[in-house]
Amino acid sequence: MHWMTSIFARLLAAAAILVGLAVTASATDCTNAHEPAAATVDLYAKMSARNACVLQYVPADGFDEIDTQGARHHLNGDAFRGLFASPAHIAFHAEEVQASTFGNTAVVTGVRVGGVTAPGAAPANARALFTLVWVSADGGWQLRHAHLSPLP
Repeated sequence: MHWMTSIFARLLAAAAILVGLAVTASATDCTNAHEPAAATVDLYAKMSARNACVLQYVPADGFDEIDTQGARHHLNGDAFRGLFASPAHIAFHAEEVQASTFGNTAVVTGVRVGGVTAPGAAPANARALFTLVWVSADGGWQLRHAHLSPLP
């Protein structure tokens, strides 16, 4: 009877490993959105999920962001990795997203809702108008500039 328990335990362990691999594979789906509006929605969703696949939208040399206070920040992969490694609460989504495409360049506008807050703090529900400049390169859309304006 002990050998049956041991075999059953091994089968359960193998099943758990297979389920874990399937979840990991689906969680790391780094498919780049084909349209700039969809890339914008995906960018904020991946940021909120701390999904490293967000880096597919960040060019190697990074991009500039003007925040709602008018401060300029240069964001690159290291900035996102640092944010994801922090204990901060990240919750963003995009609303009213509209895109205009001009060849391999697109301008996307909309409203960003949410923010980054300290652990245990109430989630941010700040709303900011955004204008994003995307460039199609290396088989997908990459963010080149972000400008945020506060909403009253």
